[in-house]
Amino acid sequence: TCGLHDFLREIIVSKSKEQDFMTVATRYHTRWPEKVRHLAIHNFADNPQEFSSLKCLRSVVIFGYEDPLTTTFLSQFLRGDPKSLKVLDLDGAELDNIPKQVFKLFHLRYLSLTRTGVKIIPKSIGKLQNLEVIDLTRTNVTELPMEILNLRKLRSLWLGGWGDYSNEYAIWGCKCPLGIGKLICMENLTNIEADNETLDLQHSVFPKHEFLTRLILKGRLGRVPQWVTSLQSLRILLLLNSRLREDENVIGSLGHLPNLVLLTLYCAYEGETLCFKVGGFQKLQRLELVQLKRLKWVRVEEESMPSLRNLQLIGCKLMQELPSGIQNLTRLEFLGFYEMSDELMHKIQNLDKRSEDYQTISHIPQVSIGHWIDGRWKGTFL
Repeated sequence: TCGLHDFLREIIVSKSKEQDFMTVATRYHTRWPEKVRHLAIHNFADNPQEFSSLKCLRSVVIFGYEDPLTTTFLSQFLRGDPKSLKVLDLDGAELDNIPKQVFKLFHLRYLSLTRTGVKIIPKSIGKLQNLEVIDLTRTNVTELPMEILNLRKLRSLWLGGWGDYSNEYAIWGCKCPLGIGKLICMENLTNIEADNETLDLQHSVFPKHEFLTRLILKGRLGRVPQWVTSLQSLRILLLLNSRLREDENVIGSLGHLPNLVLLTLYCAYEGETLCFKVGGFQKLQRLELVQLKRLKWVRVEEESMPSLRNLQLIGCKLMQELPSGIQNLTRLEFLGFYEMSDELMHKIQNLDKRSEDYQTISHIPQVSIGHWIDGRWKGTFL
């Protein structure tokens, strides 16, 4: 973000109106200029203007769900022939299918159907050759057609959804066709599901994905796929229900990812000890260890995770001691313990200021403990 002088802002707003750059349509304002380029629709009424010409339109975004945009409205709207449309954000629209007119929008780069009732992505999706981002999170889509592989420019594919602690952070994904890894422009890919009990990703073609920055894998893995450890641009990695064994050197294999800033292990590890060794995770800023049900000890060696600012341990019930070597995390700003063992929670709450454990965490500005109560986290700072 950047600051903007009030006078300059007024000039920009004035020019925007003068040139029909952007308009917000509401239930009280149902008309917009013929040559509008960017249209935001907020709580729209059922009696819109005639869509005779939308040829200058570049983007459509909807927000506010009191009167959700419907399939009928969208079909009618797209008959206005917005051939130059590049952004179509239908977040929260009351849709159960995608109007066929959408697949005529050849210049479309961004398509969001998040929080809609859409169940099926038709084969026609392959016609949208310029698509770069597709957001299908929190929809009812469970499988993608082979034609998705035709989208050679696709950079982000957001799939599935997620719950909270009440349903054990349930993650649901989407089945993708074999060969999804051939989309070599991909940077963000989330929540892929597989038919097999174990995800067979060891021989994936993903090594070509030098630009991949975010990866979420849900499902049992035999071991950490070698191609994951070679993703030089990867910044965010979530491993969910992976059930990796202690002898697989999970931390060692991931510690060399040069740009990783966030790592979440949720039911992803079945060992009793996690050791973060010297020199590992040089840029990691946030680490979340969640529901590692056999974990008893965490050890942090010197010069490991030198950039870590946020460490959270959640639901690791067998841990009864503070992580060893936590004093080595000199930049740590937040340490959280949630739904941990009674013994550990009691120990943290009653630390003697003269004790070794207290000295271990005394450099951390915020230390929090908490529980999941009535559908939300309730915690206190020490």
